[in-house]
Amino acid sequence: MKINELVNEINNRTSFKVTRDEENKRLVVRLGNNSSLMTIKYNAEYLEDIDTTYEYLDSYNPCGDLGNFYPLINLVNEFVNTPVEEREPKYRIRLKGFNSDNGHQYLTCQTRDVVGKLFACALNSHLKQEFTSDEISKIINRPDFRATWKETMVREGLEPAEDEGIQICC
Repeated sequence: MKINELVNEINNRTSFKVTRDEENKRLVVRLGNNSSLMTIKYNAEYLEDIDTTYEYLDSYNPCGDLGNFYPLINLVNEFVNTPVEEREPKYRIRLKGFNSDNGHQYLTCQTRDVVGKLFACALNSHLKQEFTSDEISKIINRPDFRATWKETMVREGLEPAEDEGIQICC
């Protein structure tokens, strides 16, 4: 389950509301306008990694009936059972104006950690052509991209990776 999916599911299917805390890379779950009930780090791998305010749970639910919490816990469980690398949305960077006989050209990285050589290539499932927001920030902040036409090209060419139904290998 992706982070956005978890947020939407909790907000739409439960009585709880989730907000994103991008600075701390976590989700904050509340009941109405009350204080934080639960914080879920984007990289949480176990239910034990979830911070819960038990005092608030006891005051909200003094009889110990957890029926209202089961949908929330089930969604959080599904989220933590999703591999961390599959949780964030991924984007391709189409290089507008760059086309070949094989179709549109996309920014491609030689290595998985986006510090390697970058080049243009048609979609290829064997190459790194999908990037998370953090990876795109790393690319844009590279000295050879910062404050150049390349940075503008990256920002203008962003496309959600799911658009064309092509699953690109990362």
